Amino acid sequence: MQLLRVSAIALGLAMANASAFVVAEASGQSRTQPVCTAGTWTQESAHVLPSMVNGDLNATSVASPALAWAVGDYYTGTSFGSLIEKWNSSGWSVIGKGEPDAQLFAVASFGSRHSVAVGTIAENDETVVHALISQWNGSSWNPTALALPAKAKASSLYLVSGSSASDIWAAGTYTIGREQHVLLEHSNGSSWIKVSLPARAQSLGEPTGIVDLAPNNVWADGVSDSGVLRMWHYNGTTWSLESAMPPVEGSLTGSSDDDLWITGFDSVWHFTGSWSEVGRTNADASLYVSAEGARGAASLWTAGWVFDTSTSKPLVYIEENGVKVRIPKINGFLQGLGVGFGLAFAVGYPASGQPIVLASCD
Repeated sequence: MQLLRVSAIALGLAMANASAFVVAEASGQSRTQPVCTAGTWTQESAHVLPSMVNGDLNATSVASPALAWAVGDYYTGTSFGSLIEKWNSSGWSVIGKGEPDAQLFAVASFGSRHSVAVGTIAENDETVVHALISQWNGSSWNPTALALPAKAKASSLYLVSGSSASDIWAAGTYTIGREQHVLLEHSNGSSWIKVSLPARAQSLGEPTGIVDLAPNNVWADGVSDSGVLRMWHYNGTTWSLESAMPPVEGSLTGSSDDDLWITGFDSVWHFTGSWSEVGRTNADASLYVSAEGARGAASLWTAGWVFDTSTSKPLVYIEENGVKVRIPKINGFLQGLGVGFGLAFAVGYPASGQPIVLASCD
């Protein structure tokens, strides 16, 4: 299960501490400063450039009290490309014009001078697809298309996590023939290298979540090529396949070996030595991603969507610790979360049109 989308892959979350106002930009975009009131979520303006027409945001991260990023893609109806938006405490704005034929699925930040976004970029009329890594150095984003593994014709990175700027993991898949392999890339802060799963770790399949707790403690979950749930662990030297399977496949977050969360589409599970399902007040919601808040295991934000039975249209959805929270009524999907520095953002996409960004206090 790769990152899913209905009209486009999308998700992200961010929160901010400020009062609201709108400033007209020379580019024609508007910037709305987030309203950060505890327990209140507000919609933020994150319009794409006129030439981009429509936009999806797939992920977000908070880099500092005055900087957050959201990444995704734009689509015009005849073309598409990567989309990066920046929040600078005054509101959101598009950075650059995007890489044609590219999409960004995940982003992680390590202060105001180092962020990493991952995704894909296509060539040869989309017959060949490369994994893509784009890095922020404090002044610009620099994209790099990765060379394909031997015999592969497609590769993708859609997960990223790091314990610091010198210890970052990106995960995804590459395809040889009909076989799908786990793709892992690691950065020490200066370069990226491909890391292979040992044969005994069963490398056929795909990861669905990754969390880097320390250079010698990284967890990933996913599913094998035959549909068997998998949990992998990295001890600083090698990756191994855990004997105990996770309860579901889905996004992974947490802060320690005894505090891991997996968010499946219809359930959230917490590991504190053993797995237990988190009680929920709305069993009809489709859950996509979770993120721990400032109170750690005592504060879990989860985002997704729920179908409005009166209109048969999706509505964005957020819950905290299994309890639905009040948010603006917006048709669309949320597929990612980002929290930090007392801020939180949730991002996603509508059926068409402008990206969705919600903000609140963590």
